[in-house]
Amino acid sequence: MSVLKQSYQSFEIIIVNDGSTDGSENEIKSIDDPRIKIIHQENSGASSARNRGVQEARSKYIAFLDADDEWQKDTLLEFSELINNFPDHILFAQSYKIFNEKIITPPSLASIPYGWMGTLDNYLELARISQPFCTSSVCIKKDALIKSGGFPENVKIGEDLSLWLSLDFMGKFAFSNTYNCVYHLDSQNNLSKSYISEFDYFKNQLEAHLLKFEKHSDQYRNLYEYYVSILLTICRNQLLLSKKKECRSNLRKARNTHFLKKRWWKIYFLSYLPTELIQKSFKLLRPTKYSL
Repeated sequence: MSVLKQSYQSFEIIIVNDGSTDGSENEIKSIDDPRIKIIHQENSGASSARNRGVQEARSKYIAFLDADDEWQKDTLLEFSELINNFPDHILFAQSYKIFNEKIITPPSLASIPYGWMGTLDNYLELARISQPFCTSSVCIKKDALIKSGGFPENVKIGEDLSLWLSLDFMGKFAFSNTYNCVYHLDSQNNLSKSYISEFDYFKNQLEAHLLKFEKHSDQYRNLYEYYVSILLTICRNQLLLSKKKECRSNLRKARNTHFLKKRWWKIYFLSYLPTELIQKSFKLLRPTKYSL
């Protein structure tokens, strides 16, 4: 377990067994460490398991580590530095590397130099290009998590993005552009019709937030551009499933974008190509957590 190898050792470990049958529980029980607490529940999904862990935690700060992901030895130490330097913030995050079939690729954060630490004033601006952090590279104040409602339990895709959005409206994010976490792309990222329908939950959440702002305000424009990035993600996946009509319907909602015009036009032209050519085109793209 990469948690036990941390250079910062003041923590508790809460493991939620969400109906697992892979034998990992026996491996955990063989570890003699009083900081480990195992919680059992029927299989209810990742969001339910995370929220249960939050309820059971005694600490004021909660960090998540999904079963397939990894922490480098200084991950918790970096979180500790972020918390000490930015005590009034509610979310503390680090960048991450994406592991996909032996390829490790960091997210695209060209505007932030490696090693930078500070307040992330422009989360939505960064996220419309590439997610700057993932679930296994964040630490969040417990009271903020509870106030936000935690991870939505009625969706399987985009539940983390939904929570980040809610927290972004609540308080400030501290960020360290260091690669102390490795995120493993897995079966949840396999393309399917259910993938698209699940992502609709987050799209609808964004649309509800957009109604709260004046259309010409900076808040509306910033949120709208992020909304467009989500629409284009859905469009991309619709193209790969030969759902071209639905893709062009979503493109119409995104046509007023200023910052993502190139991506918009690329998907628009691709929507008139044969599916085989579309699939070959997308295979050339770099992997990302949500295939943005």
